[in-house]
Amino acid sequence: MPTDMKKITMAKIHCYECGKDIRRTKEYTTLEVYDSPFDEQSKTIHLHVDNKISEHYGISCEEALYDEHWADFRYFDCPLCQRTIIRQCPTNGWHSYVRDYEDQEICLGCFERIIIKEGIARERFEAGKLDGMFFNEEDLVNAGYEMVPDMENFFVRTKYDVERYCSVALQYIDEGYLVISEYEHMAIGGLEGYQTMWIKRKESSDSKLINHQTDREEVTIHGH
Repeated sequence: MPTDMKKITMAKIHCYECGKDIRRTKEYTTLEVYDSPFDEQSKTIHLHVDNKISEHYGISCEEALYDEHWADFRYFDCPLCQRTIIRQCPTNGWHSYVRDYEDQEICLGCFERIIIKEGIARERFEAGKLDGMFFNEEDLVNAGYEMVPDMENFFVRTKYDVERYCSVALQYIDEGYLVISEYEHMAIGGLEGYQTMWIKRKESSDSKLINHQTDREEVTIHGH
């Protein structure tokens, strides 16, 4: 989010987007941004606000920071934590830091806090969506979740795999559990890979996992 906009009167600074010096006659904005939703420390950047970043693309440097048509590794403003965060991991390029939640884009950090507290919504499993993320398993254990043995490192590749995983998740939700999916090893784009199901009783954060053998449906789960 912008923290300042003014005429330059002090030391020379550079625009984060175009790399040029910001002249004394030009206005600029100063932002605090994050290169990971899990960072506690932000970095300070400066951007032109009234220029044109390219002859062929009529937006300012400030606008370019957010514009995915302009370049990769753009930023967005998370409406929940009110921070300006990069959209994808800058070190590998494919790990998204954005999640869709209730018709808005939120950062992965806020998404993690929400699903640990509330579990993944039943509607997502009903729609065949395998929402999840890479967790620190210690955080899940500390929050009272326990791993479903038959759904550890479950390999998802086909439509049948998705249906089986979602069917088990819906069964636990119907029995009064919160359900979370932890990504283990996922292909770029998330089209296939391994994930693990974790559950917790809604009414108690310290309930113990009892008899979670999913063969009670008389169907063998193909997990690895």
